[in-house]
Amino acid sequence: MSINLNLVEHINNGTWLYFSYDGAAHLEKYTGKDAVVNVPADIDGIPVKFLEQGVFFENSIVQEINVPEGVYEIGTNAFCKCDNLKKVSLPATVDFNGIPFGRDPALETITVNPESKHLKVVDGVLYNDDQTFLYAYPAQK
Repeated sequence: MSINLNLVEHINNGTWLYFSYDGAAHLEKYTGKDAVVNVPADIDGIPVKFLEQGVFFENSIVQEINVPEGVYEIGTNAFCKCDNLKKVSLPATVDFNGIPFGRDPALETITVNPESKHLKVVDGVLYNDDQTFLYAYPAQK
């Protein structure tokens, strides 16, 4: 989906920088200070459907991220270079637009709802559903 970002209002609610487009919230950046982040299912009454490219990029505070059912897409480098990130939980509804992980030295665990039609974890390693593409091999596995 191509969105002209100059035509949308970018909002910072103190925890998230986001914009709303076509009835869906797109989280652009986590600006909070919590080590455990439960991504909201909705923000200001708008359902969260997208975690945009680099939403947690180079975040050194976050240790655990839990993504709720209803989030449909996570962008490239969403969790990249998160030095203290240990655990990520993903819903059945989500798929990736690019590779969201990389250079996460503390990463131990990735879980995916077993009902996922897009992703699968085998022996702690995250693949696409038919295991032809490796998305993440946790550094601490």
